[in-house]
Amino acid sequence: MLGLNVTVRTRVYTNRSVQVCTIAVVCATGYIAHFFLMPHPALRRGLASGMLVPVQRVATDEAKRFEADLALDPGVKPRPWKYIVLHHTATETGSVSSIDAVHRQRTDSAGRPWLGIGYHFVIGNGHGMPDGAVEATFRWKRQLQGAHAGVRKFNEQGIGVCLVGDFNRHPPTRRQLVAAERLVQQLARLNSIDREQILPHWQIRATACPGKLFPLDDLRSAVAAHPRAAASRDASRGIRRPDRNGAAGRAKKL
Repeated sequence: MLGLNVTVRTRVYTNRSVQVCTIAVVCATGYIAHFFLMPHPALRRGLASGMLVPVQRVATDEAKRFEADLALDPGVKPRPWKYIVLHHTATETGSVSSIDAVHRQRTDSAGRPWLGIGYHFVIGNGHGMPDGAVEATFRWKRQLQGAHAGVRKFNEQGIGVCLVGDFNRHPPTRRQLVAAERLVQQLARLNSIDREQILPHWQIRATACPGKLFPLDDLRSAVAAHPRAAASRDASRGIRRPDRNGAAGRAKKL
């Protein structure tokens, strides 16, 4: 009889424990749902204190860090850049140092050796540089003219951006495209360059660079999505874009 009583009491105790645990879980679940679905004061305090950051602000902060990390404002007097010229290495591997070594073997039309790498920026593909890594060269840091276009005007006024890879054989990697889009957006914004001034190398001289699989239109569209750059340059040139009624000002030519 005593054993029976002990067994019954144990079962009762166990059942009560289950009930208590069930109530606790329900309460916790309800609190969590209330916190995330309702404008809870703790959530508001977190946003106000900076402990919790809205997604839009995170994106803005990342863009600022991206610009700072690349030294897009190198602290010296900027050149009057008017173009962004896009290139590929036409090789499967490459880095700033390896390209620099090759370019130092070249000479200009007067027979003088190049100062070093001719581009202002290089974007890696995971072979020689991390995939999607962007590195500014000495030409950008010192605001020197490039040695990449083969045409004096575009060397002096064009920012040379080179992606590692052979884009006649395959397209850039996804990380390269994301990095290139962000870089081109920032450069266009800082220098008031619109989409018509974003040029593939083949548009300047007879070459296949940057390759038939390079997504030029995507990069240009990324800049077109930020109209402040185009508006700023148009205003500085006295250009009036066509309005909805078809009126237009002076035509712009490259």
